[in-house]
Amino acid sequence: MKLLLLWFGKCLGLIVGVSLGAAMLGVPWILYLENRAGHDVDLTILTRLPLEVWALISGLIVIALLLRLERAKLSDAYLHRNGFLSHSLVGGVIGILAAGLSAVIALLAGQVELNPDFIAVPLPMLLLLGLSVFLNALLQEMMFRGYVFHVSKKAFGVTFAVIMSSLGFALVHGSVYSGLEGLFAAASLMLAGLAMAFMVLATRSIWLATGYHWGWNMSQAFLSDEVANKAYTEGAPLIVQSSLSTGISVEHTLLGLLGPAFVAFLAFLFWRYRLSQIGGSELYREATSPRCVEF
Repeated sequence: MKLLLLWFGKCLGLIVGVSLGAAMLGVPWILYLENRAGHDVDLTILTRLPLEVWALISGLIVIALLLRLERAKLSDAYLHRNGFLSHSLVGGVIGILAAGLSAVIALLAGQVELNPDFIAVPLPMLLLLGLSVFLNALLQEMMFRGYVFHVSKKAFGVTFAVIMSSLGFALVHGSVYSGLEGLFAAASLMLAGLAMAFMVLATRSIWLATGYHWGWNMSQAFLSDEVANKAYTEGAPLIVQSSLSTGISVEHTLLGLLGPAFVAFLAFLFWRYRLSQIGGSELYREATSPRCVEF
């Protein structure tokens, strides 16, 4: 029980620390924008980007300090630069393909419909959107597949780390949904968390998971009217609309779960394949260097 409470305290300390760090700039920045505009403002790509940068920096500082208290390094939590470009690119392609698969299946089944009013997003806005989404995905991977995974594995082993990092990821995101949509959202997020946890285990780096996270979120920025119209693209219509309810995303439909489920299964097989290359011994694998495994 003492070990479980200690683990919970570490995870809670991470959430509180990152939240407070982000609020140090976030609250003054929003107040400044509202004071300048003279009314409440909706964050656009340009006004959102400084918040994403600061949240990432403050999150990295908090994680580094928490790891220092355990006499651990960032590399012990899979936070290093090895494989940054190659793994991120491959992960991004996987994320986009997985989201596309879910969208096509849901479209063929009649759960979603094409929006004939879709217009292309200008390239500068698309690049800023991509950067903003990547920074947000990286922060979340640093938190859940980095620190939470590290302290969970250290306390209770790999299986516990995979489950709890994925469950925490799903709870943080799924808390904003309710009803049937909330059920599908929780399942989708849990599956995505499992997929990214297996990616981290297989590569000993957060970059493949970060790339996948980015690719999926970028796709959802266009597949969800709630994301595309309000948060990022400043009114650009979505590619598909759900026939279930206004504002629901493809990933929050029953058939939309097939994409993340398929990726989770492949990521698990990839991890097992990596283990077989070194003899299949988890004990041996955990004793090896935390350097990232190249493709």
